[in-house]
Amino acid sequence: MKRTMEIIDAFKTFILLAVATIMSYLQPIENLLSVVSLLYLLNLIIAIIADLKANSAPPNMRKFLRSIIELCWYLVFILLIFIVADRMNVDDGALHVIKGVVWLIIYFYGVNILKNARTITPRNRLIKVLYQMFSIYFIDKVIPWAKKFIIEQKNEDDDTK
Repeated sequence: MKRTMEIIDAFKTFILLAVATIMSYLQPIENLLSVVSLLYLLNLIIAIIADLKANSAPPNMRKFLRSIIELCWYLVFILLIFIVADRMNVDDGALHVIKGVVWLIIYFYGVNILKNARTITPRNRLIKVLYQMFSIYFIDKVIPWAKKFIIEQKNEDDDTK
């Protein structure tokens, strides 16, 4: 029994050391990863509330699993950029690329949060204006090439429902 406890303690120590090592390595992008995770949680909470209000039914588990997979893709993509850049010794450039990716994630989560907030508070004019501004006018004026892509994605999402 004593030997088993020693093995368990050694395993705990190993796991803590591994986690600490990984956290130390990822320290330069720690804040960016936490921003993406925080936005994901906010988006998830608001989406659940909007789903409950719109459908008066429990949230769709399939949507939840897809959102977790989506978050994992975002995080893995950010980690891959960081790791590849670190191996190539271009840390500063990688941080700029990662920040650009995170800003895109912030934009897409932000638009989705505003869309769901409109469902929750349909009479709130500020949310309506912000949603219109960021979802339509922003795409038309700043990145018109993205409009076609977003419309195609929306059509694909509608087809999978």
